[in-house]
Amino acid sequence: MNRRQFLASTAVGILTVPVLLQEAFAQESPFRVKYFRLDAGVGPHDVTPAPDGTVWFTGQRNGTLGRLDPRDGSSRLVNLGKGAAPHGVTIGPDGAAWVTEGGQNAIARVDPADHSVKLFRLPERNMRPPTSTPACSTEAVSIGSPDNPAITAGSIPGRAT
Repeated sequence: MNRRQFLASTAVGILTVPVLLQEAFAQESPFRVKYFRLDAGVGPHDVTPAPDGTVWFTGQRNGTLGRLDPRDGSSRLVNLGKGAAPHGVTIGPDGAAWVTEGGQNAIARVDPADHSVKLFRLPERNMRPPTSTPACSTEAVSIGSPDNPAITAGSIPGRAT
């Protein structure tokens, strides 16, 4: 192979590879992406889907828990209290949103019907605020933290334990 043939075949290769890759990435995806506007300053952090099709999200910058309805794009913010700094959120078997709330050293339960907030204060011995996502069972809501790997915050019916 002489120099001219080498350069010609290299040029063909360089020009062909992007075309082949472009076709490979041009396939349609089975997934649809949709973006939703939230109020400025919310600072969404964790999200979790609810059984009714809505999506709960923590508003870490403004101390709220939000609920987005992807069917119409509407959202509602629930104030978690003075100094709130929510982190993780999950849905319990009772349908309520359970939130690790580091700003108030608590786990918050938000009722899905009326959006009322009940705080379950964590023991004072926890020097670091909870920042993990709560885990729910049929019996209780628990979180892990660096200081105490399993803190049970409340029973599902809402009684503190």
